[in-house]
Amino acid sequence: MEAKKSNSGLIVLIVVLVILILGLGGFIGYSLLNGNLTFDNNNNNSSNENNNNENNQQEEIEISNEEINTYLSYVPFSYTNMYDDDDMSNGLDAYSGKTTNLDNINKEILWENAFDKVTNGGLVDDTKEINIKVKNEICGKDEYDEYKSCTPSDIISKVDMDTELKTMYNIENQSINSFNVAGGRATFYDTFYAVFYAAGSSNQEKVSVLDKYEIENDNLIIYEKAGFILEDFGNYIVYKFREDYNKNVVKKFEGTIDESDTREKEAKDYIKDNINDFATFKHTFKLNKETNKYYWYQTEVV
Repeated sequence: MEAKKSNSGLIVLIVVLVILILGLGGFIGYSLLNGNLTFDNNNNNSSNENNNNENNQQEEIEISNEEINTYLSYVPFSYTNMYDDDDMSNGLDAYSGKTTNLDNINKEILWENAFDKVTNGGLVDDTKEINIKVKNEICGKDEYDEYKSCTPSDIISKVDMDTELKTMYNIENQSINSFNVAGGRATFYDTFYAVFYAAGSSNQEKVSVLDKYEIENDNLIIYEKAGFILEDFGNYIVYKFREDYNKNVVKKFEGTIDESDTREKEAKDYIKDNINDFATFKHTFKLNKETNKYYWYQTEVV
């Protein structure tokens, strides 16, 4: 009789333990599903901290004003009169008011801008032999021959041009036969560009202020407000875009040649004082991962 009671008590105890275990399991499952129960996971916390640190580093990237100005100098701006009365698109640079990028811009403008960089110390030293080549093999064979004599004013190394084209526009292993420069034309031959100055050149300027910049993934975005000035025999014309001088005139400062300095200052001051009335240009620069530097890719108006 006592053995039966003992067995019955053991059975009751087992049943109670099973109920407790089932109840505890249900409680844990419920808590996990409802977020009421947490576990200390040092590995996950460490991983999250690393991700946060990386994000913070991405947000804290800063570029100096000097670098920003250098990148802005890459934005294609033409100082030459390349506009064709029948096809205005022939000479449109990045400030035309239209979306302009490496795919649709006139390549001559890119070479013109690279040339401006190279001429700050990129002239070829041994010009005597090259001048002989130019006289014998180039003169009289170029469609723009009316702009030049048979002695080039400058000799530019193709290697130096290639370096700047790669830096500014990520262009490599390309060349063009000739391109405009302020006051003349550059013609390619062999390993150099022969530059001939004989044509007149109008004074064209950009007056701008930096609005802001930001970094998105591998892109540097610079926002620039800008107005433009064209000098015409002592008159200084302020305009909004470089698409068509007649359509985009904002204001004229008229005077004689002797008053040029005064009119020019008035035009510049007008743009600075009214910069918010001019367009904001969004310049996109892509990262060259080989050099960790940016090159110009696109400009649009926002």
